[in-house]
Amino acid sequence: MPEDLFGHLVAKNNLPIPFHDDVKTAFVDFVIEEVHKYEDEKAEEILKSVMDKPWFDDKIDLSSLFIEEESAPNSRLSVMPQSFSDYFDFVMKNSTSDKLSMIIAKEQKMSEEMSALIRARDFEIERLTRACENAVTDSANVGEKIDECSYNLSILNEKLRHVNTNYANQIQALSERQKAVYKDMIKSLYEKDEIPEDIRTETPPVSVIRNSLSQPELPVRKSDASHESFTIYIGAQMKTMHNARILQCDSLADLCKSTMNDHADSMLFDSRRLQLLMSLYGRELTSVVLLVGRDPLYHVHNRTPFLRMCEQSAELHFDSFEVQLNNIANTVHTVNKERGKSNQVLAYDTLDDKKVPLDEKSDDISSRHACIGGLYNIVQISARCSVRTISLPLFLVESMNENMTVSWCLRRAELIFKCLKGFLMEACSMGMGSAATVGSASTVAHYNVNFALPSKLSKNVYNQIIEMFSTIFHLVPSVSG
Repeated sequence: MPEDLFGHLVAKNNLPIPFHDDVKTAFVDFVIEEVHKYEDEKAEEILKSVMDKPWFDDKIDLSSLFIEEESAPNSRLSVMPQSFSDYFDFVMKNSTSDKLSMIIAKEQKMSEEMSALIRARDFEIERLTRACENAVTDSANVGEKIDECSYNLSILNEKLRHVNTNYANQIQALSERQKAVYKDMIKSLYEKDEIPEDIRTETPPVSVIRNSLSQPELPVRKSDASHESFTIYIGAQMKTMHNARILQCDSLADLCKSTMNDHADSMLFDSRRLQLLMSLYGRELTSVVLLVGRDPLYHVHNRTPFLRMCEQSAELHFDSFEVQLNNIANTVHTVNKERGKSNQVLAYDTLDDKKVPLDEKSDDISSRHACIGGLYNIVQISARCSVRTISLPLFLVESMNENMTVSWCLRRAELIFKCLKGFLMEACSMGMGSAATVGSASTVAHYNVNFALPSKLSKNVYNQIIEMFSTIFHLVPSVSG
């Protein structure tokens, strides 16, 4: 290495210390340059010797210049990937439909295993929590036995802590085992193009696990809520086309749920899951904006439905949701400490959603409000990280309340529409998130934006918002018969 050679040079020539840095820099640059020259010369010699050979001489074995199937039984090993994402991406693009169905079925079975463990943990914790509450009530009613009640309560609290710790270890062990099995399966498909024998012969077969898969604690209610879709133009000189949808739902977390009630639902789930897996490590990603408090660990501390939904699925590619939130909390702490601010609105890039700490108690806001700054950060991060679908609450609130009058709803909708339009125009005009290929001009990103409204919003207000949307955005004329 150049550094080792420099040490030898210093010892041999008694180089004075004040000149060490300058001489070392010049010496390292010299060595690297000479190595590159040597490699270039050798490459030129090899290339020249090959080009000078009589190519059509019968004595020349042209097959030696190529990698044939016989010399490389598995040609996919000629260029080994550097990470699991490379293995996975190759498998998803080159495997047969039967093998892809087996991958999805195995994921479902692992999710069922994790869900069963989570349900057992929640049952035990709920039972002990109820016992603790009853012990507190009993201690308040019988004053002469306060010591005995306090002792019983401490025993129950200790059991509760033990159960939490025990299940946390079990969940971590199961998650690590599932990841290892899953990665071995993908690697086997990459190297041998076959599912491991232990997975194909396990009982019950993964091909039928979907028949028993259920999530009773997180039911999805089919809603008759309205939704409208639009194709819009954005920009003045350079117009870009995007899709927008205005819909009503109880919570944006519902968009991340999936259930299989019959065979048709099962096939639909497989197709959606396959589409997700095909783009998991690529472009065209999807994000959901969830409203939380200022605490980065809001989901953990409040045990939100979104957290429970994430817990009951097998995370086979990334860190667990709670680990990601802890990483965000550490980042927020570091950023706030460096900037000297105790409150900061930031956008974070996590597994499948964008999180913006918002104050849900805010009444009316303007374009300079921190919430709008958070929305701007979301668009910027989405553009840089190839997120093409953004779903967000139009009012920046989770549910309706008595202060949300008709005029308030229309003002808030108009503000978000106009701000988001400007943010998208900026992202597209700067070429953020565009894909370019060699010899071709860059392609401007195409975005899909879902504006979610509370499900309890009146039909009259919903229709007024639809009419307002067409006055703010330039709609692409529809083709009618």
